[in-house]
Amino acid sequence: MARLQRRHAQGSVSALWRDARSCFRVVPAAAASRGGLLRHGEAAPGWLLEDAQGLFRSATELAWHVDGEPGLVYTHDWNNRPVVHERMHWTLAEAAATAALLLKRTGDATYEVWYRRFWDYIDRFLIDRERGSWWQELDRHNRPSSEVWSGKADLYHAYQATLLPRLPLSPTMARAIADGAL
Repeated sequence: MARLQRRHAQGSVSALWRDARSCFRVVPAAAASRGGLLRHGEAAPGWLLEDAQGLFRSATELAWHVDGEPGLVYTHDWNNRPVVHERMHWTLAEAAATAALLLKRTGDATYEVWYRRFWDYIDRFLIDRERGSWWQELDRHNRPSSEVWSGKADLYHAYQATLLPRLPLSPTMARAIADGAL
């Protein structure tokens, strides 16, 4: 975490701290990087897991339920105040996958609590039970919205959120599926 904080002070990872979605994208990438290194006989650097856990902790602290309603706000400013209060489907899908990967990597039950919390939220608010699929975006009160994006959600994120928890940390998702890991 200290490594990313130093880079943040230099301005090179600013998007990671303003956008919860980015935080949840970095952690699976770190898991994949670790898997790739191990496959090639190289050790993963010690800071990789520490930073992934720090990013997850920061994203959940800064974005979850911070405006009085459940869900992850989309962005916040440099003073950690929410800017875009909408909740995007892909952020929750990536958050659930990230929690599952960190649980698998660390065995820390905290990540299972978050995994279940994210899926409870997805089930309660994001799944459109009348027309199918997920809502693309919800407003700050968890009602369907089109303030930032309109239309229905893509299938990619929902599909990935259900697949990643069932796969090993290594190799990559595509390789694991091709190898019959499901």
